Order: sequence, then structure tokens, then C-alpha cells
Amino acid sequence: MEEAVLESQEVDEIVDKENLTTHVDIAHNHSYKILKLKKGHAQVEVTTTKLERLHENRTIYTGSLYYAANFCAVAAINDKEFFLINSDIDYLNPIDEEGLLIYDAQIYIEKKKKKVVTVSAKINDIEFLTGTFSFVKLEESSKKA
Repeated sequence: MEEAVLESQEVDEIVDKENLTTHVDIAHNHSYKILKLKKGHAQVEVTTTKLERLHENRTIYTGSLYYAANFCAVAAINDKEFFLINSDIDYLNPIDEEGLLIYDAQIYIEKKKKKVVTVSAKINDIEFLTGTFSFVKLEESSKKA
């Protein structure tokens, strides 16, 4: 059975180099490669495999596409105190081929306790996903519960 998991050492180099401070285990367990990471912006490359295809129509499972978009948004924030509360995703084109997907996330609303991130994704320069992800900072009282 094929696995789309990066070798642990390879991921460690990517994560250390890019200073990802949250969701490091997610990067370890998926085929995510951080291309750019700076305050408020992240770009992530995702390699799809035949394991993510739906047998009925041969397209890549939209859950996998969403999960990668979420990870890219989280990387743009890069703060483990923020948690997803809402998302709105538009799938513009089905992905019916294996290949490299490029996700790009940018914070467009940044407040002390709330951040909203826009994400877009392309394959072969064709946009197939756009969306927004809303995050809030966990209150101190919630941490003790």
C-alpha cells in the first residue's frame, strides 16, 4: 500500500527551517511541504495520490482538499492559541488527476482575539478552491475547563 507520508527526517527539516510552531504533527502525517511561511502568510504544497481518489468518479476526495486548506490557514496564523470556529469553502473545479496542489493562505482580518484567513488553491495554474477560515483565541477560562 502506498503512503503519502513524508519521511520524518524530511519533515523535520521543513518544519525547523520554516519555524512552524503549531500543528507540527499534522505536517508529519501528511504530504504537506511548506513553501513559504511568514507572519500572516503561508504557501503549502500538497502531493495527491491515488489513495485519495474516489472510486466512483476518479476525483480527489474533497475532504482531503478541505483538510489541506485548513492546514494552510493554520500555518498562516502559526499560533497554537487560535482555533477554527467557521469556514466557507467553494470548490471551483473537481481534481481528477494526481499532482502537486499549491495552497496559499493570507490573513485578511487580524484582531487580538480573532483572525480570518483567505485560502486559494491551484493545480497546474488552475484555481480549484477558494475559501475563508475564521479563528478565535482560546480564552484563559476555557483552558482550565
